[in-house]
Amino acid sequence: MADSPESSYRKGVVDRTLVDYGAHLERINGSQERTAAALDVLVGKMNAIEMAVQGLRDEMASAQRTVVATADALAKAEEARRQADKQKRDASDHRWTPMARILAVIGSLVAIGGFVMLLVAALG
Repeated sequence: MADSPESSYRKGVVDRTLVDYGAHLERINGSQERTAAALDVLVGKMNAIEMAVQGLRDEMASAQRTVVATADALAKAEEARRQADKQKRDASDHRWTPMARILAVIGSLVAIGGFVMLLVAALG
């Protein structure tokens, strides 16, 4: 039985539509494959960024510990310096005993007397 021209035309239109749909589905599948590949690349880059951020966090924590340790060491050194200065001041602030004062006055008088004698001898 031969198909009528109208029936053949409809069949040709349907076949062409099916071919177009097939091509469209192939483009969609290819697009999905390209999208999946691009997503894989993005996931890899995101993992690399996450690792870099974690490395920065670790470095920042290490730097913070170093800053704290350095500040603590500087505070201890400053306290030790203040203690040493205080001990030096305390050692130099000893009070003069009466005997030390008498000896200092006698020594000063002898030095002044000797100087006066030299002046008199030089001028005279």
